[in-house]
Amino acid sequence: MSNELKQDINFLEYPLWSINTRPANTVIKWEDDDSFKFSCAKLPTKVDMLILYYLLLECQNNNWSDKLVLSRYQILKGCDISISQPKYKRLEQSLDIWSSVYIKYSGVFYDDKKYQSINFHIIDDWKVKEGDTKVRISLNPLWVEKIKNSHFFKYISFTQMKSLRSPLALRLYELLIKTFYNRTKWEIDIIKLGQKIPMQEKYMSDIVPKIETAVKRISIKTDLNISLKIVKQGRGKGKFIFTKKPKKVKKQLDLPMGIPDEVDFLIPDKFKKSSSFIVNQIVNETDITTLKKCIECTNSHKNIKNYGALLRTIYKQGYYKDFKPDEKPYKPMDISIDIAVGDKVELEGKKYIIEDGMVIRMKDGLMPEGFIRKLILNKKMKIVEK
Repeated sequence: MSNELKQDINFLEYPLWSINTRPANTVIKWEDDDSFKFSCAKLPTKVDMLILYYLLLECQNNNWSDKLVLSRYQILKGCDISISQPKYKRLEQSLDIWSSVYIKYSGVFYDDKKYQSINFHIIDDWKVKEGDTKVRISLNPLWVEKIKNSHFFKYISFTQMKSLRSPLALRLYELLIKTFYNRTKWEIDIIKLGQKIPMQEKYMSDIVPKIETAVKRISIKTDLNISLKIVKQGRGKGKFIFTKKPKKVKKQLDLPMGIPDEVDFLIPDKFKKSSSFIVNQIVNETDITTLKKCIECTNSHKNIKNYGALLRTIYKQGYYKDFKPDEKPYKPMDISIDIAVGDKVELEGKKYIIEDGMVIRMKDGLMPEGFIRKLILNKKMKIVEK
């Protein structure tokens, strides 16, 4: 599943949400140069925007389907929002807010036809059936099609947007992604940028330090590497000069490539060369005891074809923490549960195919055989087709 979502340039340039932490009850409006008009009765905030971005990502990953069926848990987890009853209510509030957002368009739409007026919401409707945990959401087809067929768009990383945390950094990131669409340098009046975001701060002395902090966060947390220069132009006046620098290259760990003697005997000879890097990464970041547990957990699975990838997944996902080799928890499952490569299973409303190596390709990595069997045994996953 892709983590890159397509977004129309207009929706990055002009705000669909506020950096204020509490939704406002005042009606807001804006109009852009492309004949869009936006208004809503309750202004969305960063939380609402992340939820909308997640829905848009799910829409795109499901062949641009405007009909989504998702669990509340799935949405909150996908947005890195803590799971609790108040957060479930906050999610429902967010869906209500996007149902109230109103967009009006006049001019030539994506279908190359000229319209006097097109009016639509972001979410047409949403519902939860009695006794069901799934949320059925209908995104507005016109909004979806506008983004799908846009000729002026950017692909942005949802993971990087979530990592920013700061509402100001996220809103500035949207603007910078759009602005550096076809250039590497951007100059803008400091007060004008504050109004464009928009920020509550009205004076240069208040705006500058906040923007500086946001730029640092963006450069650290995302692939967008920005330098910022402040040019004073008189009392209380000045401009920002943003410059896009070459994309940051992640430094590879300078690790030894041999297998430590303490665990050498645990790894099959045919997998030693391909798994040496992740082996040394684990021991470098933790200790030999953790490495040994990760290897033992990996060895408990059958039909392993990509040993290094499975070892990496077990370490990164923390699957080794509950593994107890003496109890051999997965062996009884091998007898009681009949699964094979090509079987289709369902987990939290989504269907997956068991691939070679008896693994499932999840959003965050590979789920190994033992955990597939454990979920089926505990009736959290079910086989839907053999």
